[in-house]
Amino acid sequence: MADWSAGLCSLQDGAGLNDTASVLINVLDYDNLNPYFSHNLYRAFIPENQIGSFRTIEPEAIKAQDGDIGINMTLTYSISAVSPDKYRSNFNMDSSSGVVSLVTALDREEIDSSEISVNIKVAQTDDPLKTADTVVSVTVEDVNDNPPEFNELSYSETLRENSPVGAVVFKAVVTDLDQGGFVGALRILPESSPFSVGADGTVSVKDSSALDRETTESFTFQIEARETNPPNAAAVVEVNVTLLDENDNSPVFTSKAYEGKVFANQTVGMQLIQVKADDLDAGENGQIKYSIEFGNDGGFFSIEESSGDITLAKIIPLLENQISQFPLFVTARDGGTISRSSSTQVNILAPGNSKPQFLHKVYRGALEEEQEPGVVILTVNFLALPAEVPVTLRVDTEADKFVISNSGEFSALVKLDYDEAPHSYSVQISISDGVSSDSAVVEVKVTDVNDNSPVFTPSSVTEVVPEDAEVGTNVTAVPATDKDSGFNKELRYFLRGGGEGSFSVDPVSGMVSVAAALDRETKAEYNLLVEAEDQGRPSRTATASLLVRVSDVNDNVPEFSEAEYQVEVSEAEPAGTSLLTLSAVDTDGEANGRVTYSIVQQSPSSDAAVFELDSSSGVLRLAQTLDYSQVKVYSLRVQASDGGTPPLAGNSSVVVKVKDVNNNPPEFSQDIYNASISENLASGASVLTLEVTDKDEGGFSGGSFLFTSDTFDINEQGVVSLRADATLDRETKDRYELQVVAVDQHPGGLSSTAQLHIAVLDYNDNAPQFPSIPDPLRIREGNYSEDAPGEVFTIVPTDADLGPNGEVTLSLVTPHPLFRFSKDGTLQAVGSLDRERKETYELFLKASDNGRPQRENVTAVTVSVEDVNDNTPEFSLSSYETSVLRKDAENGKLLLTLSAADGDAGNNSLIAYSFSGGSSPYLALNSETGAVTLTSDLADLTEDITVVLTAVAQDHGLPPLSSTGSPKAFLESVGGVLERSLPANTIVLMGDFNGHNTLGGRSMIDFGIVSSDLRPYVFDTREKRGAELSTDHHLVVSWIRWQGSWLERPGKPKRVVRVNWERLAEDPVRKVFNSHLQKNFSRILGEVGDMESEWTLFKASIVDAAARKERWKEHFEELLNPANMSPGEGAVPKDSVMGAPISLAEVTKLLGGKGQRVDEIRPEMLKALDIAGLSWLTRLFSVAWGSGTVTMDWQTGVVVPSQGAE
Repeated sequence: MADWSAGLCSLQDGAGLNDTASVLINVLDYDNLNPYFSHNLYRAFIPENQIGSFRTIEPEAIKAQDGDIGINMTLTYSISAVSPDKYRSNFNMDSSSGVVSLVTALDREEIDSSEISVNIKVAQTDDPLKTADTVVSVTVEDVNDNPPEFNELSYSETLRENSPVGAVVFKAVVTDLDQGGFVGALRILPESSPFSVGADGTVSVKDSSALDRETTESFTFQIEARETNPPNAAAVVEVNVTLLDENDNSPVFTSKAYEGKVFANQTVGMQLIQVKADDLDAGENGQIKYSIEFGNDGGFFSIEESSGDITLAKIIPLLENQISQFPLFVTARDGGTISRSSSTQVNILAPGNSKPQFLHKVYRGALEEEQEPGVVILTVNFLALPAEVPVTLRVDTEADKFVISNSGEFSALVKLDYDEAPHSYSVQISISDGVSSDSAVVEVKVTDVNDNSPVFTPSSVTEVVPEDAEVGTNVTAVPATDKDSGFNKELRYFLRGGGEGSFSVDPVSGMVSVAAALDRETKAEYNLLVEAEDQGRPSRTATASLLVRVSDVNDNVPEFSEAEYQVEVSEAEPAGTSLLTLSAVDTDGEANGRVTYSIVQQSPSSDAAVFELDSSSGVLRLAQTLDYSQVKVYSLRVQASDGGTPPLAGNSSVVVKVKDVNNNPPEFSQDIYNASISENLASGASVLTLEVTDKDEGGFSGGSFLFTSDTFDINEQGVVSLRADATLDRETKDRYELQVVAVDQHPGGLSSTAQLHIAVLDYNDNAPQFPSIPDPLRIREGNYSEDAPGEVFTIVPTDADLGPNGEVTLSLVTPHPLFRFSKDGTLQAVGSLDRERKETYELFLKASDNGRPQRENVTAVTVSVEDVNDNTPEFSLSSYETSVLRKDAENGKLLLTLSAADGDAGNNSLIAYSFSGGSSPYLALNSETGAVTLTSDLADLTEDITVVLTAVAQDHGLPPLSSTGSPKAFLESVGGVLERSLPANTIVLMGDFNGHNTLGGRSMIDFGIVSSDLRPYVFDTREKRGAELSTDHHLVVSWIRWQGSWLERPGKPKRVVRVNWERLAEDPVRKVFNSHLQKNFSRILGEVGDMESEWTLFKASIVDAAARKERWKEHFEELLNPANMSPGEGAVPKDSVMGAPISLAEVTKLLGGKGQRVDEIRPEMLKALDIAGLSWLTRLFSVAWGSGTVTMDWQTGVVVPSQGAE
């Protein structure tokens, strides 16, 4: 309802005194507007894989409201469509609140689009046609619910050995179905692998020195892809890298020097010695060929290139007491593209007869430490000629450590230690045959092996680091030592756990440093494991534990357990009462974490503090008593401070609610509530809300209402609504006076009362109703017009609704040119009404109200047009003629019947006949039937008399109307002038051929041929009831043959032939007249004389054939009309007629679709209808009366007797 100030209204009397008053017009709204949404588009967001209501809706929650003011109809929400439609079942909408929720979770990675459009429709519960629409664009937000994935289940790659650092091996592709793809880090496991992986998945060489195929043919490691964001899902894939061979190894001879001997029993081709070399490379790179590079000047030796066998090529001449020496240099070369080679020396000794002796003065060999005793270090070559006494070899120095066999094999007696003993030995050896001897020196070098593990000293270290230490700060160095030498003592350091990414170690120095920000409150100490690994093969490791303690820094503010504390306190509680204990926690340590409490602010403030807070325990107490009537709620701002330097403080608030005692009754906001509601209010819809307050604590929130009504209900919130089982009808009851009681608590609560006045507003729920209307409605025929209408009847419909809903307008459903309604509901005639043209009108009336929606009612009325005497009686013929012979005359004999018709009805159509302007002593006229009869037997008639009279036909109307006719009677004394004057063999056509009288639109002249011999024949006109004779269109010739003397046997005609002449022209007519009629007359009646003299008279009766042709079809219907075909007085009864029924379809086909529709043509109308399919009627049809029928075919000119004819 809107209030509009209409200004001041002034009232003044005749004495000039006046007064004014302000006028306030309350404009009551009615339900004429659709509901509407505040926005045409809403955006909603929900994480994938979740159900329930949306996390966020922008720009605000989905809400629609009624467009009307004050009549807020309840609305029903629904989902009208979802795009794509296949997600329709995933969504649900609360029909009353409009809350859209997801009932089936959506997977963002599986849906077609991350945005789905949900079309929302809202409709009023009372009128589902009042709707509004909006669209909610739903965005399905990504959740990190998919682990990363490699593009392959495993990788198998090849790489050339010795590839440089940074050489790319391959690129691993990592994908993640979540939004943004893979966001994380890649790393190689184990870290000792000689490969590294970049952020883009590129795997490259990290340590080129490890890529030695001859040492390790392939590497197997893993790549880990781990997401940065929680839950930090990871994927691992296995990688196998196979090293391809390069020719990076030269052949290596199995011995540094070779020695062979040639004795006196030498033969060509004998094998002296075999050299052997190995190449670690593969394939052709490792295939070796041998050759003697130089030293074979005498050509005494040859070498097999594949096996390395050196043989004697020719005999060597030996010298007495001399040893001939042949130093050969042999090369071993591999098959690489760029071949590699190495050489060795082969000494061939050819001694003659001589003393035993060493071939060299110094021999050199090497031995790895810790080798088992008996391992041959080298073989000493010597010369000793075969003798009966064998030579003896022995160790002269270091005999406790070394030994030599008589074959020259020099070996160790004990294990040698590189780390604890000398690294080399010089050993004196000798050879003797008992007579002669020789000596030499064997130099032995002891080589180191990786037999010592690194050692940490100490193996356990504890260090302290402050939690605010910057990244890169050194914590401590954890060094280790290794007794081995060379690579065996070179160490690398690693962290093997416990660091959690917070620390790192320098791989060379072993210095541990901070790698990430530290937080003592999160983790106060770290147990790290430092590993040292030497570079030997195989490597040896050792570990040391490092405990890093994180020292505290005052970097945390004390935090209260609650952001806001709430407590209720009765105003009756005494001072000192403990209310609650505050609790704050500072995760720092010692003084930094020690908390003290204080009250910073009290609201509302007071001169003396109302509360006190224990600084150490946090207990809040009352410092003085409370008064609910003064202050209902206190708000305290409290602070917790730590003991750090400088101190840090955290804040919280305490809400103290003062609890009241129930001593105030509830109060309605109004004593009387007035509400206006529409009678079509939906069941369950709200009417208004009663506002109730209570000064006591909690107000009226715990109260209830006492309310008795069969129509309305009230809930705990004071919302008055229409009961779910009730409906309103203003026409039954338009006002409700109710009483509501508000009680604040049960039992023993306080209460108050309010009046509720509910006015029921009208809704257009009733259709207009018509009163009782006479049937039919009557109006006199007349010439009415728009300016001078005629009143038919006044109709006043009713409508039970009010205002425009009850205002009814009358109209015709379809506008009619002759009728209309005036504003007062009077049906008026506004056009000419002629009862003779149309007697009744069927009108459909519509009564419509002006409500929204509009209602209407329709009824039908019949308007009957009452007759007015406005038609003059009309004689059926313009003239009537008859004749009678005296011999046939008798008193009362009927000569003819006058017939007149009046188009009016009732008395206005009743006709009385009379003669006017003279009378005849021979004739009498019946005033009711129009029958003209003889008044005597004409016995005194001596000559022919023609009686011409004037007949009057007058109706019974007021005033009466009349018309006149001229009946003519020929009274013949003997046989008639015509008969006596005609020559023999002459046919005379008697009758009127000038075009008056029509039979339903056809021309008919019936000629009676009366004879029993070859006397002259007279054609006499015969009368048929209802027949109007004319020659306008057709000539119907009927001839009658009488049996016996016509004077003695005046009976019924035996045969009547009706000939319908169609398409008559001069030649066909002459042919018909001279040939057909004459031929048939001759056959039936005897020889007839020349008829040419009658031809002219006959032809005069025929009108233009062309005019008749066009009108044939128009009048053919009337020819078949049963009313016109029924025989009249003197005619043959119907039951003597031959023939069978003809169907409507055949008649309709003949008529070309025109003509009156009838069920069937009765037998008395037609015997047969033969259609030959020509463009005009080629078959003559006939109707049989009496004993026979003939049919004439105009094509052939043959008259054929029908069945049963004589």
